[in-house]
Amino acid sequence: MLFIGVQSLVFAQTPQRIHDLKSLTDSSGTDHLFYRIDTGTDDSDSYTNHVYHYNSKTGQEKVLILHYGNSWTNNRVLDYKFLDNDPGNYVYIHNSEEYTFISRSDSTEIAGGFYVTMDHLTVEGTNNGRVYVEVNGGMVIGRNGGRDWPKIDIDSFDEIPDSSRLAFPLRSLSPYDDSLMFGIDYTFGSDNNGFYRSIDQGITKEFISDSLYGSNIQYDSNGTFIYLIDTIGAPGSDVNCSLEQCKYGLYISSTKGEQGSWSLVKVFKGHVHIQTHSKESGKLYVWNSDSVLASNDYGEHFEVLIDPQEKITGFTATDSSIYYTTISTLYELKDGQSTELLSIPVSNETPEHIPTQHELLQNYPNPFNPVTTISFKMKQPDIAKIELYNIQGQKIKDLVNEHKMEGTHIITLDGSDLSSGTYIIQAKLGGQLQTQFISLIK
Repeated sequence: MLFIGVQSLVFAQTPQRIHDLKSLTDSSGTDHLFYRIDTGTDDSDSYTNHVYHYNSKTGQEKVLILHYGNSWTNNRVLDYKFLDNDPGNYVYIHNSEEYTFISRSDSTEIAGGFYVTMDHLTVEGTNNGRVYVEVNGGMVIGRNGGRDWPKIDIDSFDEIPDSSRLAFPLRSLSPYDDSLMFGIDYTFGSDNNGFYRSIDQGITKEFISDSLYGSNIQYDSNGTFIYLIDTIGAPGSDVNCSLEQCKYGLYISSTKGEQGSWSLVKVFKGHVHIQTHSKESGKLYVWNSDSVLASNDYGEHFEVLIDPQEKITGFTATDSSIYYTTISTLYELKDGQSTELLSIPVSNETPEHIPTQHELLQNYPNPFNPVTTISFKMKQPDIAKIELYNIQGQKIKDLVNEHKMEGTHIITLDGSDLSSGTYIIQAKLGGQLQTQFISLIK
């Protein structure tokens, strides 16, 4: 058996932060967590804000989507959504310089490439065949799981067929009823601004309120109760206060959000987020950077669930577990106890041991029988591809083929199933090709 183990010793170049935590549970019941780790900011000379994937069953972490920028290029991921509860099946919006694209996990750019403004993605909850993306204030529909899109060009936007356009200003789609949508229409100086509902997939719209702006909407698992968080006393875009000073209300509708059905049940000081439980009706969570509160009675009463010493940067609940992040750590909450799943180093300085060049090091021990370690260094985040060849130049195995952060990385190679002889390690690190000879003696 040819066994390959990988260990990474990664050191931060600039302050790092885990944030934007999301989750899904696949068909086998395994929780998959997704989050960003940013290094630097958009106005830095060089920054990253990649989307990472953590498998709770294997404990393995990998980069899912690259988000980076520097003085000459960038690839910013604006939004991403998963289809069919499959961590390998997703669609995302990203831009490069002035151009914006829609891409899928199994293909390159499939739409866009023009100077258009694309905002958030929305995926149908019970039928993932449709994907909606906001383009210049209108909604465009992608079909076949986001594989088929009309041509999206700012010069011909009005020529997109009606079957591929949505006049409704979509902001939220029920995961339990694809015909139920909510939208926000807010145009400066317009008399039609407000919060709207559609019960026919956006064909028609019903005015709900000009004082509620439901940008943070969650759906109860019973399919009828709907929750939203909004500022109190004025439309969200017109409130003149900071996120920390505004008062935010938890509003609930028990009749699928129809006009006149929304009631204010709880007031919070400062901006908060909300999430419902996908299986248990009446169970919801409200959180901010200081704590997480939980309710089991449709928001009537809350209890403190998480109150850490560090600031909370993300929270998500699956059917069976609760996860949250601080600036440097990902936790799972079980039986009232927080268990650390992974952490990243946080530093304001560049340590002296950060590599100054991409480099493949000689394996140790060499000769070996049957296990050896191979180290390589990355001076900056980039693609690392390392392959094992026999002396005749025939490829035996990919050892590494993925994006790696800066730092020193170690591969453990078990050659129990290999014959004695000389082998070649070929590494392509950030585009630089390097080779080493290794000897197996049994």
